[in-house]
Amino acid sequence: MPGYRIVTTGTKEFDYPKGNDNVYNSYAGPGGIPLNSFWRRALFAWTQADINILLTTYIGPQSKIQIWRDIQQRVTKIAPFLQLDADPYPVLSDGRVLDPGRLHHV
Repeated sequence: MPGYRIVTTGTKEFDYPKGNDNVYNSYAGPGGIPLNSFWRRALFAWTQADINILLTTYIGPQSKIQIWRDIQQRVTKIAPFLQLDADPYPVLSDGRVLDPGRLHHV
């Protein structure tokens, strides 16, 4: 699986199964780098080593690429002097269990 994702494309985004059907969702957030020109698509095809970014017909003028999605990649880019624990564990804070591996409240 690539370390990036492309959002706001011409294809449905699978969210989760529901019985015999599937539920689809589309990203509506502001995050991502616009892929609104041939040159941007070519640049990301090269940097991500994936020619499909350049060749696919699913990408439109409003499509965006999201890179550095993994928390360890983000921390390394923002604060390279920090060391992350190789074995994170849940923490109890204000009566809630925080799971650092999932980065949201459980």
